[in-house]
Amino acid sequence: MAYIGNKVDGGLADGNAVVSGTLNVSNAVTANGGIGVDNITIDGTEIDLSSGDLTIDVAGDLVVNADGGNLVFQDDTDNIGELANHSGDFGVNALGQDKHLLFKGNDGGSTITALDLDMENAGAATFNSTVTASTMTLSRSSSNSPNVEPVLLFDNIDSVIGANENIGSIRFTTSGESSGSDANLESGRIACFSESGHGSTTNASALAFYTASSEAASSNERIRIDSSGHVLINNTAYSANGTLVVQQTADSKGVAIIDSGAANTFFLENDGTINKIRNNASVPMAFETANTERMRIGSSGEIQIGGTTNAGFIDFDGSNLQFNTQRNPNTGTFVNTGRAHTSITMFDGNGTAANSYIRFMTTNANNTGATERMRIGSAGDVSIGTSISPPVGLTITADEDNHGVNLTRLADSGNPSDDEELGSYAFNSNAEASNSLASAEAKIVARCSQDHSGSVAGTDLEFYVKPNGTGPGSAPTKVHCMDNARNSYWGSFVAGNITSGNSSGFYFDSAGTMRSSRATSSNSLHWYIYNSNGNVGSVSTNGSSTAFNTSSDYRLKENVVTDWDATSRLKQLKPSRFNFKADKDTTVDGFLAHEVSSIVPEAITGTKDETVDLGTIKNKDGNIVEEDAPESKADKGEGQTWTKTKTENVYQSIDQSKLVPLLVKTIQELEARIAKLEE
Repeated sequence: MAYIGNKVDGGLADGNAVVSGTLNVSNAVTANGGIGVDNITIDGTEIDLSSGDLTIDVAGDLVVNADGGNLVFQDDTDNIGELANHSGDFGVNALGQDKHLLFKGNDGGSTITALDLDMENAGAATFNSTVTASTMTLSRSSSNSPNVEPVLLFDNIDSVIGANENIGSIRFTTSGESSGSDANLESGRIACFSESGHGSTTNASALAFYTASSEAASSNERIRIDSSGHVLINNTAYSANGTLVVQQTADSKGVAIIDSGAANTFFLENDGTINKIRNNASVPMAFETANTERMRIGSSGEIQIGGTTNAGFIDFDGSNLQFNTQRNPNTGTFVNTGRAHTSITMFDGNGTAANSYIRFMTTNANNTGATERMRIGSAGDVSIGTSISPPVGLTITADEDNHGVNLTRLADSGNPSDDEELGSYAFNSNAEASNSLASAEAKIVARCSQDHSGSVAGTDLEFYVKPNGTGPGSAPTKVHCMDNARNSYWGSFVAGNITSGNSSGFYFDSAGTMRSSRATSSNSLHWYIYNSNGNVGSVSTNGSSTAFNTSSDYRLKENVVTDWDATSRLKQLKPSRFNFKADKDTTVDGFLAHEVSSIVPEAITGTKDETVDLGTIKNKDGNIVEEDAPESKADKGEGQTWTKTKTENVYQSIDQSKLVPLLVKTIQELEARIAKLEE
């Protein structure tokens, strides 16, 4: 029997009860004033409260020791959540299917959801405001999910998003800085904003990157990637189609690409007046297509086109614009030593326009510097084969066989036929407006003298001019022809007409014989001979003979005397018999020229034992202009040089007809003496 106060079983204990042993109670114990115990051991599985709240109030910590590792929260029989031991890790689990795990708090008297973890979306986290972390790492939850990447999602839940509205940002601040105008201000930002109002069919957006200058009040946009994929640097509204757009500022001059050693920087710039591509080191800049170099700009400014093993060059040194194959104009090195060097140079005269020219150079050997072959001077003059520019016109100098001008008739209609033109060289002036070959004011024509084939190609060369009074549009007249048989015709162009006297003209035949004809049997002049004093002789014919005439009109003479001693002078002459060294078998009568020169000087040409020095003339570039030439022919004012190579004899000659007056006067003197003796 147990006593509690003054009561026994079935009574209400109104005092203190002390139980030194075990208190066995088969029904509920009601203790409206509370129960004070040291430790409670419960044999059942529940502590039930029929209504109201249950408050556990402890002076120290409340420790829940669940050997099962889970502290489960239920509503009636529904599991809502639990605090769980996950192999030593502490877990907060939302147990309801597709439910949210919410972290709420009081913000200024209002309840806010600080963090929402959505289990329906694999635990997607929604923070109500700022997230602060020294380091944040996003990683896949499982290495066995290769197609599931970590995602940092900024979800703007506004139902209406207008143009240029900020959708989300990543901001960088320096809240720990305690001084300066930029303290606690934004240092940088990555922002996404709408380019136009978002709707059901459009969500064009741009991504912008911001940085702040030193002590700046806010950050400024530096890079933008717009909805079309354009990358804009220092530019926010470029409307063209460039994929990468860089706008220069006072501190940013364009795009710089630096090599790994920081020794060479490649720049793309625009300073407002000019676009620039440059580098700051003595290295070339190369341009490639299909992974193959096509062009490079060397450190001295030359442009190399074609690659590194077979190339051409363009270079301007301040006065000369040069186009070269294979050979670098600045270094002289060959890109391909198995190829020939050719060059075109445009020289601006270096301030003197009259010295400007265009020069063409070639070589006939690989890996060898080219030699000048043609030049166009400032006055339009053209020099071929020499670097000396004449005042105006065309000069062709050939220092080897088969060099010169070649006019070739293309085989567009088969082999040319007899009397067909092979080519023409025509001369026209402004008066001949048509510039036609047929009506040229003068021309040289190569004409077939027979049907051409693979074995025969006889050709004549004809010369045409227009006589005075001939108007434009009319054909020129043929005045000279050199035929295929090496005959040279003037006036008449048929050999038979000249040899028969049926035409007036003359020609040189292939044997070197000159033939002259006048189509008349009366006295006719064939040749006039002139010098600076006028007409001094002629060749003429009559019906049966030819006269070789020298001037003798009395009106041309003065100081005429007839009383002079001819016999004494004649007796000084020494007629001789001899043979010429070139014709040893023929003995002739004659005189030695130097023995006559003091007696009848007008009969002799030349000086006894005369010689002449001959040599080679070269231009200023060292090219041979002429060989076996006297020094007097060298134009030293143009830089030509003359080098003696040999000495040749200059032989005297005699005109024996000049002895006739002396013979006649001597005969007269003899006749007078004979007549006197006969008396």
